[in-house]
Amino acid sequence: MINRRTLFILFHGRFPSEKAAALFVIENARSFAGTFNVHIVAPRRLGRGEDKVDLPKDITITYLPVLDLFSAPFVSFLAFYISMLTYLPFATLFLISRARKGDCIISNDFLLAIAASVSRARVIFEVHDYPEHWKQLYRLLFKRVALVIATNNWKYRTLLEEFPETAGKILMERNAVDFSRFGGRETREECRRVISLPEDARIVVYTGHLYSWKGIETLISAARSMSDIRFVFVGGTPEESMRYRTENRAFENITFTGHVPHSEVVYWQGAADVLVLPNTAKEEISAHYTSPMKLFEYMASRRPIVASRIPSIEELLDERNAYLFEPDNATSLEKAIRSVFEDLDEARERAARARERVEEHSWSARATRLLAVSPLNGRTV
Repeated sequence: MINRRTLFILFHGRFPSEKAAALFVIENARSFAGTFNVHIVAPRRLGRGEDKVDLPKDITITYLPVLDLFSAPFVSFLAFYISMLTYLPFATLFLISRARKGDCIISNDFLLAIAASVSRARVIFEVHDYPEHWKQLYRLLFKRVALVIATNNWKYRTLLEEFPETAGKILMERNAVDFSRFGGRETREECRRVISLPEDARIVVYTGHLYSWKGIETLISAARSMSDIRFVFVGGTPEESMRYRTENRAFENITFTGHVPHSEVVYWQGAADVLVLPNTAKEEISAHYTSPMKLFEYMASRRPIVASRIPSIEELLDERNAYLFEPDNATSLEKAIRSVFEDLDEARERAARARERVEEHSWSARATRLLAVSPLNGRTV
């Protein structure tokens, strides 16, 4: 234990929290805990820890000082930049003093990754978005890091084309799922009893945040015209959930639960007749950049999936293992949902194929692949 290398996961965001970025940090940490002493480094943000998380004993967390103005009126639009500017020097000094030669640092924030590169450790940069701006800084970063991880094929190909500096040090490794929690072992009836949903209703479920690029408005529009089917939106901030509840109070078949602990999401997904991923094609983050953890959870759940026909989703889904619809088209979405109920045997077969397709994408398998070929194992790509 004492002689094991340390993996520092450098994060700029509220941690732990309900957001996907924080959940990614948790899963990444757990997947490497058997090989490294994992040390999560995060800012001392207000409101952290509302979602308690059970971490193995060889994962530790250090909170560093930061000026948190996210809830302050008039300056909240600058809060991210103020937070980063105050967090960055503390994170840099911490890594210079703590990271040893042979240790590794992972971050998906390019400023933090640049700062980490002044330490003695190897730096791994995970590209979650795509570098649309500050390209010269990204070129500097790509020259200095030991490994670049692209989370889908589109980013992998585009980074190689636009940033030759990544050649020889870039891997494509998608996000993943924890099959011990999202294994699809509970029956639909068992899940509905746990969360008090009627066993005889036809239920469509969406889980995740209610951001516009997630295609929420398209799904709501479809739900309003399908009064014979119940639609449940699981997730979102209190403010978002309240706004959507108010806007849709006339529609008895539409429910917004608000945020639920991630440990309970499995029951909402398991209770569904259909799981929907309605991402828009109008924003690049949705069409090309994302590798939604929700998609992997859906595929593991053994429930039929209806999803937008966009490049980021089509890397894993097609008409053999899901029902694809024209993005941002509520009529097309409604037709796809009804197709599930028209032939339940076919729907079950597609769900089974989705489960088969996602089998290789567990967090442990992801970590094993990275350890086998990357600087995480002391080698070069």
